[in-house]
Amino acid sequence: MELDKNDIYEGKKFIAGVWEADYVVNFFSNDLAHIPANEFKSDDGSDLTALKFVFGADGSVEMQGGKNGRTESGKWEQTSYSEYRCEFEMLGTLEDSFFKENAETFSVIDGDLVFAIGFLSIALKKIEDFDVGPSEADKLTNAPDDGMTGIEGMYEVVKMITMVGDDFGFFTRGEVEADIKKRIEAGTCDEHEAEESLSFFNAMIEFTEDRKVISWMKMPDGISEEEIKEALEEGEIKGVRDGYFYSDVSGYKSVDGKFYYDSGSESEFFGVKQSAWLELTYDEDGLLNFTGMMKLKRI
Repeated sequence: MELDKNDIYEGKKFIAGVWEADYVVNFFSNDLAHIPANEFKSDDGSDLTALKFVFGADGSVEMQGGKNGRTESGKWEQTSYSEYRCEFEMLGTLEDSFFKENAETFSVIDGDLVFAIGFLSIALKKIEDFDVGPSEADKLTNAPDDGMTGIEGMYEVVKMITMVGDDFGFFTRGEVEADIKKRIEAGTCDEHEAEESLSFFNAMIEFTEDRKVISWMKMPDGISEEEIKEALEEGEIKGVRDGYFYSDVSGYKSVDGKFYYDSGSESEFFGVKQSAWLELTYDEDGLLNFTGMMKLKRI
């Protein structure tokens, strides 16, 4: 299974820290009861809570409280969303076997880490977190602009994501207009709805040299100079040019040879914080993907 950067970060954040034996399950028991670790005694009278695993953010692992108080060192890696593989020096001399496989496999079950030694499954609970540094989202958000150029200019909207007939996807203005005409003739669309559907094709997106992204919208018909002046004074719009106005301004930057724009959004995906800075990419036709809703062409 291939893990992305967010998966790896969240996996590291989950496991890095100190884990202590919580309970034991004996698979030869009739009820598979959870035996508290402090009730599971060894021959010398100590209980299983003495068993601890220290998982470092650097991929190291140390098992403390082993037989005769020994400490065993090893390394760990994440192999899936809910599984880790640990290799200990003491197990390195053993031949590959079902016993070794289970002893080296740590699975996430109900927030615990569980591994098996023979017929015993041992569940570990986390008692201390380690700092694993900033997430990929934080790194991107805080990354400085490396100053790459090449995206500056004015762009027109070539395709929008919308419904045409029964299909949902990216369509050109001509395709949308043809569909609207059919719907008007069928009485399922009025002129106001048609105008609204086409309004985004009138937009112009500008990437300025001073790293701003300006969304220019066509000025509605019939707007007077006095109304425009009032809107500017009250801050309803921020600028006017050649029959267009804008009210929204964001930024863009380049990091490690890629362009990103500030979407201003705060979101999570499966509980993982996402960066508001989204990559600017091109499709197979050389059109610039923007906001997930538009495809742009420089003019």
